[in-house]
Amino acid sequence: MTRQPARLPLLLVLAACAAPAAAQERPRDAEVFRAYEELLELLEAEGPVPPPETEAPSPARFVLRGARLTGAVEGGLAHLEATLDVEVARSWAVLPLGLDEADLLAVRGEGPGRPAPAPMALLRSGLSPQERERLPATGHGLLLRGPGRTTVRLSLVVPARLRPGAGELVLTLPGAALSQLELSLPEDALRPSAVGALSTRAGDGRVEAAYGPRARAVVRWQRRRRLESAPAAASARDPLLLAEIKTSLRIDEGASVAVSRVHYSIHQAPCDRFVLRYPKGYTLLGVEAQGLAAYPTPRAVDGEQELVVRLRRPVAGEYDLVLRLERVFAADERQVAFPTVRAPGSERESSFLAVRAGADLEIEPADASGLTQVDPRALDRAQAADLGWAGRGRPPLVFRSVRGAYGLILRVRPIEAEVEGRVHSLALVREDELAVAAAVRYTIRKRGIFGVRLRLPAGFQLLECGDERLVKDFRTEPPSPEEARRGLGERLVVDFAREQGPGEVDLLLLGLVRRASAAEDERVALPRFRLEGVAKEAGVLAIGAQHQLKLTLEEKRGLLPLGVDALPGLGFPFGAGRGEELVFAFRYPRPEGVSARFSVRRRQPKVGVRVEALVDAQADRVSVRGVLRFTARYAGIDRFRLRVPADLAVPGALKFESTQVKDARPQVVDGRGVWTVSLQGKRIGEFPVSFSYDLEHTALRAGEQREVLLRELEVLDCFSETGVFALKKREEIVVDAIDREGLTTLEARDLPDTLDAAEVVRAYHYVGHPYRLVLRLTKYDFKAPRGIQIRHLHLDEVVRADGVVGVEATLSVQNRSEQALRVALPAGVRPHIKVDGARVTPTVAQGRDGSELQIHLGTVGQRHGEAPFQVRIRYDLPRRGALGAGASLDLPAPRFPLGEDGEVPVLRCTRAVYLPSGYRPLAFDTPLQRLWRADGFWDRLARAAGIPGPTEAPRWRAGALAARAAIAELKGLAPDAQDVFTPRLALPSRAPYLLESLEGERSLRLVVVRSWLLNLLLLALLAAVLAAGALLERRVGLSLGRAGLGAVALSVLGVASLGEASHAPLAAVCGGGLGLAALATGRAVFAELTRIRAERLRERAEVAARVAQERARAAAAEAAALEATAEAETRGGRS
Repeated sequence: MTRQPARLPLLLVLAACAAPAAAQERPRDAEVFRAYEELLELLEAEGPVPPPETEAPSPARFVLRGARLTGAVEGGLAHLEATLDVEVARSWAVLPLGLDEADLLAVRGEGPGRPAPAPMALLRSGLSPQERERLPATGHGLLLRGPGRTTVRLSLVVPARLRPGAGELVLTLPGAALSQLELSLPEDALRPSAVGALSTRAGDGRVEAAYGPRARAVVRWQRRRRLESAPAAASARDPLLLAEIKTSLRIDEGASVAVSRVHYSIHQAPCDRFVLRYPKGYTLLGVEAQGLAAYPTPRAVDGEQELVVRLRRPVAGEYDLVLRLERVFAADERQVAFPTVRAPGSERESSFLAVRAGADLEIEPADASGLTQVDPRALDRAQAADLGWAGRGRPPLVFRSVRGAYGLILRVRPIEAEVEGRVHSLALVREDELAVAAAVRYTIRKRGIFGVRLRLPAGFQLLECGDERLVKDFRTEPPSPEEARRGLGERLVVDFAREQGPGEVDLLLLGLVRRASAAEDERVALPRFRLEGVAKEAGVLAIGAQHQLKLTLEEKRGLLPLGVDALPGLGFPFGAGRGEELVFAFRYPRPEGVSARFSVRRRQPKVGVRVEALVDAQADRVSVRGVLRFTARYAGIDRFRLRVPADLAVPGALKFESTQVKDARPQVVDGRGVWTVSLQGKRIGEFPVSFSYDLEHTALRAGEQREVLLRELEVLDCFSETGVFALKKREEIVVDAIDREGLTTLEARDLPDTLDAAEVVRAYHYVGHPYRLVLRLTKYDFKAPRGIQIRHLHLDEVVRADGVVGVEATLSVQNRSEQALRVALPAGVRPHIKVDGARVTPTVAQGRDGSELQIHLGTVGQRHGEAPFQVRIRYDLPRRGALGAGASLDLPAPRFPLGEDGEVPVLRCTRAVYLPSGYRPLAFDTPLQRLWRADGFWDRLARAAGIPGPTEAPRWRAGALAARAAIAELKGLAPDAQDVFTPRLALPSRAPYLLESLEGERSLRLVVVRSWLLNLLLLALLAAVLAAGALLERRVGLSLGRAGLGAVALSVLGVASLGEASHAPLAAVCGGGLGLAALATGRAVFAELTRIRAERLRERAEVAARVAQERARAAAAEAAALEATAEAETRGGRS
């Protein structure tokens, strides 16, 4: 009972700590001085004070680890910044600072302990006698609340004792174990020293000293003497003040903070007293000024608040002080008066006003007097910092007043957030559920938001909502009974981790909807998210399913269809997973009445197979190693059947090597073998199955030949099957395809990556069954080639209408050891030859197959060494008759014999064929690759169906560019003299047909026909198909539709089995068949329309007949009534 009253002053101080601590949390450093009356007001506002702690006093309440003071002496004052490192052990502690000679300007704390300054006499009064004995009774102190380590920063001013010739600074230091003092002295300071320091380093106008606990720092220095040119006596005149007031007002919701920076220009005499006035209703937060004699306290004067700032010593020249004010206003207050800060007693006063609202408010001048609005760029850095404006965002309102009296009323309006939403939603139908993902993009304007609300689909189970960086919390609210009857789901309420916007915010939602049943035919509704509280909503909805499920749209409302391919262009963030596909896509511009319903059915599996086989021709066998690449869509398969010749339907003859295979059993059915291969389980998607078999024969001897029939493997029960065969051989074996049906040649470079193109000599491709391939194997004694090779052979062949073919062959020859190059040309040609740009005359010699030309290379070989050089040969093939309406041309290429039975290897061969104007090629029979895009009917149809052709290689354009570049490089090896060849081969301006081979193949045969004749024949054939269809319908009774489909089927089979020359006529047959089908369809439509019209006419006639009958009956009834009336009148007259 006796100790409780002694603690009341301490409780007052503890309650007063809330106000300075709150002020320290503001953007500016808050002042720490409080008047006693203001302390009582703050205590009343805080409410009842909790009872004090009854713990026993202990001297270990805090530990002051260290203190560091830095500053400078200017004009008789030392401005210091002190940093204290304190660790508080209890819930509160009183920290004696010492600093008896200093004035505290500001106190800031960093850490859990919030410092509150007060004189030690006041702090000691609330302590027990034992604790008061341990603490000094003088100086400043801090009350720290909250345990933990705290950094306290102090701003203080200490007067310096300046005497003629000497200066001294005395300061009582805090009770730290080690205190460091760093002080910069005036320019006139000489020989500084620190008295009582543990260590000292002084010189060049600077002192650094270290002191022990509770030391008294004394810094002394000598001063240079100066000659004074003016008398020391002070003027008896009054000071003349010119004031410039810059007030910055920041308005936020419910409060406004004003910062007034007052700049005085003092003339005539020094001044130690300044008077400021500001409106009532504003609370003084702090005054920042140098040399304060005491902290000023405002008082009411003439309806305003007056603040008198007194200094310890008069100042002259320039003087600045900062005034910070705050006013709290009601939330519904829409007009705010700008605080008028005046400086009474000044001779002239000018004001500079700036006001800026927070991000959630809008302001505009409602009434202004005595002000001129100026550009915001006129603000200085201090005012811009007071407003928190860095040149971005909404600029502040800035005004100027030069008369002193002004008034400004501001209209304040809160900014309401404008939110628009865009929903991107994807629903994937699976066996027992609908996986639903939604990305909601909110576009927020004007101000930010702290959360959103949206309606989930009925039956939706939420699995994920945003991430922890965006979403702080989310919850669902069940629908009301009325909302449940309307088919609405739960309401999702999302709270953001912080205010979002203005800008865009993306919210990701993941969940699922359980399917009611997995019936064969089930109906599902398209899940849809409904946004609440948005001004505008639009969205894109997509639905997909697993491959084994088929979706059918039954009804939709408020939705506009979209192509699935258009979704990425709309920023749709989702896609189908493995084994799934997107089926429907919609968009909706408005959310009202949006719905869709689908039926779900299970699909049958659709299997496609691609066969990739490598045929290795060896001396004693032909080994086939391949892969069956299955693509199972819509549903899985657990087995497949393979039809093979009977000789492979033997266990061990055909081997399957794959982890997917469980069992393989052969059987013979109707003379053909069928392998039934069981898989480990149901497989869907893409999976490979490897196979292999060997065709053995007796080993070949040199010069011996043997024919081998490649076995046909056919996968049964599949939707489509294509295949690729790549031929590989040994160096001593030559492989020729002597019988080929249903196969087209394929360039080795276009083979899949699984087949090594470097070892392949020839490749074939098939798109259906049956096919046949017979290989002839020839074994030779291998001899290493001599030291000469042709790196590139190019033939420019110009075909003229008279049958003459002009040829110019350009060779790139690399010679290491041969003296001459032998050239075999067709009989009867007269060649013109030049070597390395110079014309030469060859020597004619007898060769293996007739006369040969020998081109001597001795001089050229010595000049070029192993570098390639150019050889050009110009000749005309003998005429075999004019082309006429059409012709078949055999264009032989020159051969280059080497030794007795060899030939010079040709690494690359290109041929450019120029046809005469008015002629078109009907067929090319050549192993060379075609480097142009075929645009015929069947070529376009094959591209649309995804079937590669000889000119549809993925890199044919790149091959054409590479071939043209190689030709240009070849022709640039030697200068092009104009007088070498007579006559010179003139190349037409039209584009040639370019062919290329990298395997030495050079044979070429083509069929040409006149364009007009071909077009006429195709038209005639088309008309014949149409006439035949009409004749079959009349004579046999075959419908036009069936005849048309038959013609299309025959043309497709003909293209697959016949040669290239038949493609154009078969295209006309196919066109005629399509015309018959179209005619049959049109006739059926016309007949249906005629039937409908006849039925309508018949119905109208029946209605007219019924009307006529009714009218006749009515007329008969009327006549009978008239007759009865007349008879009655007659009887009445008689009576």
